[in-house]
Amino acid sequence: MTLQYAPSSVPILPEIDVTDVERLSRTLYVDGGTVVPLPQQSGSIAAPFSTIATALAAATLIAAGLVTIRITAGNYAESIVLPPRDGLALIGDGISETIITGAVGSATLSWAPTAAEGATINTFECRNLSLRAAAGQRAVDFLSSTAAPSTMLGATGVGALFNQVFAASAVGSRFRRIGRMTFSMCAFGGAVILEACSNVAFQDSTVLDNLDVSWDEAFAGGVPGLGREVVSVLSNTFLQGFITAREQSAIDVDETVEVRGVFDGVGLSTSGAIAPRFRLHGLFRDTVTIPFPDLGGGGALCEMTRAIFEFPVEVSVTAGATRIPVNGRMSEYGDTLTAGDLVDFDVRNSQVEAILFAGTGTVNRTNTLIRDADLSGMSNAVPIPDAPFPAGSTAYVAVVELRTAVPLPTLISAKAEATVTVDFTVAEAGRTGDILVVQPD
Repeated sequence: MTLQYAPSSVPILPEIDVTDVERLSRTLYVDGGTVVPLPQQSGSIAAPFSTIATALAAATLIAAGLVTIRITAGNYAESIVLPPRDGLALIGDGISETIITGAVGSATLSWAPTAAEGATINTFECRNLSLRAAAGQRAVDFLSSTAAPSTMLGATGVGALFNQVFAASAVGSRFRRIGRMTFSMCAFGGAVILEACSNVAFQDSTVLDNLDVSWDEAFAGGVPGLGREVVSVLSNTFLQGFITAREQSAIDVDETVEVRGVFDGVGLSTSGAIAPRFRLHGLFRDTVTIPFPDLGGGGALCEMTRAIFEFPVEVSVTAGATRIPVNGRMSEYGDTLTAGDLVDFDVRNSQVEAILFAGTGTVNRTNTLIRDADLSGMSNAVPIPDAPFPAGSTAYVAVVELRTAVPLPTLISAKAEATVTVDFTVAEAGRTGDILVVQPD
């Protein structure tokens, strides 16, 4: 028996427009070196897209949910404008392998304000790639609506996660009115500018050139997920330059963080119940200057515990009559500490090089090591800074480190708030760094 093929019996299928077919895969592939012709590129492993922009356009056709765009090693000369879709992830093959260079006149990675208008984007991830900006442009520029706050990167998702991303730009990267963001094991060249961003964390050995933080309460009203929280600099983050705090910014610097440049409050202000707030616990290798504005209610707005300050520290009140308590315990102040008018500085159990006061500023020095009290060449006077103590203080312990070999004190012959007079016996050979503790009756 012979089987015969009858072409006329085979049904003819109509042509199908691929844009009408819902994609089943949630991972799209991009390979700038692909040899697959453009019309046949589908975003699969076998037929990857040749540009990131094409993959982003295809991602908008996939049903709601997470979509991953895998960008293979190579150099990509294009500026990426993210669509207003939730759940995107851009993942490269490594910061030295996947390199994206933005076009002249635009940021390398951005969210356009018009595209994001009214969008609720709770999750975005950028990982294992480099973003390099053209001259005069930003590496990253995330802007929500220019007219009002948006819910971009709101509180219901993980927000924006930058993991192992290298961003290079002479003018830095900017994030304006964005909700939750985390930067982990990243390196950002140029200043990272945060404008009214509610919850930002730099962590896991992230390296920053400079950090510029501002908050304007006018952009907080009634928007879910954008009530001001804090900018956290955590877990071995290294700042090669400055931290600038503006308006009503709130900044928390972890004990493991090193800041090479100045920490400077520039144009700090208050509006309603929101005031600037700082918790500084790291290693600061330049000056720290915090001029608080008129704060109205005051409160615990400044903490400098368990920190090392190698250069001068000054906290002041520039307007108003509200006193500010500053918790500066268990820290090391390697230069002059200045308590401005209306500032009550608590440096108990700390080491202090020198203390200055302005107006009614006070410093609680109980159990404080005053390191510049060098007694060599002196007969019997131990200087203690002549300045007011906190209101209501009736007793204190002044501790003075003796840097050189000096006679041991045996008798306290007189005492006053500013000066303690002692008599010495013969010095003991080899005795250095002795501690003199003076406590009133």
